[in-house]
Amino acid sequence: MNAIAETAVKALSFGYRDRGGVMQQARATIVVGWCIALGLVVALYENPIVLAFVGFAALFTALRCGVIREVSFVLMIAAPIGLLMALINPIATQNGITVLVAGLQLPLVGTFDVTLEAVNYGLILGFRSLVIFAICALYVSTVDPDELLRSLRRRSVRSAITASLAVRFVPVLARDGMNMAIARECRPGEPPSTAAVVRGAFARSLDRASDSALALETRGYALARPLRVDRDRRRAADWFVLCSTFGLIALIAAGLLTGLASFEDYPLTIIGCSASDVAFAAAIGIVAALPALLVARNTGNRR
Repeated sequence: MNAIAETAVKALSFGYRDRGGVMQQARATIVVGWCIALGLVVALYENPIVLAFVGFAALFTALRCGVIREVSFVLMIAAPIGLLMALINPIATQNGITVLVAGLQLPLVGTFDVTLEAVNYGLILGFRSLVIFAICALYVSTVDPDELLRSLRRRSVRSAITASLAVRFVPVLARDGMNMAIARECRPGEPPSTAAVVRGAFARSLDRASDSALALETRGYALARPLRVDRDRRRAADWFVLCSTFGLIALIAAGLLTGLASFEDYPLTIIGCSASDVAFAAAIGIVAALPALLVARNTGNRR
């Protein structure tokens, strides 16, 4: 139990690390746009070739930015989720014409057929979820939350404070949950349920949020106004990441208009794997990984 709780705390506590990579050198808002563009590729394309190149680009960028260990840890945690999706889809859907197992019976499910198309699509759904987790982990590890909140404060002070408190409270709540779980094991008699621990952590989070809001109000944060300050000049990393983002958007639009990297799940699994489809998928991966490939790591101060 303690090992599981410590693993959960570690998963929830990892965050931004300034290792001098291109994503840490670029502006936080620009990196957010790059992550959104990369996630948009995963949302619009189910072709496994495209997903493979996007995953490669995310892992290569994580390696060049020095956060490959953090991203790998998240993928290790997310692997059971992808496996569960791959296992559930053949049970949840009966579509597809290539029957692998006929008349399979399971309790509470009944009799159903397992089709090759459902198995294939389940595997693609699981792989797709892993790629999304990799992009999200890369975002958390390479986007400076303080810089992002400073840029948000130029527009709305309350939103910046709310986001800042939400980010800071995640590791605290995780530690509270672990401490409550340990205390639950030390109590004699029938141990409380997991729901009771979650309920207690949620109640403490509300109390802490109320106290924090009161403390901030007494310190004058309610009277704060958006800042109007001159922005720093853009660095080379900003331009590389911007070009990669716009390149991804252009490739997405071109692929949708021309029908490249097509994919059909049912009734037959049809994957576009011609030379033009592979070239299109490779172009997405190269454009996404281009900033990490061209911008050298900076061991000094980022700003």
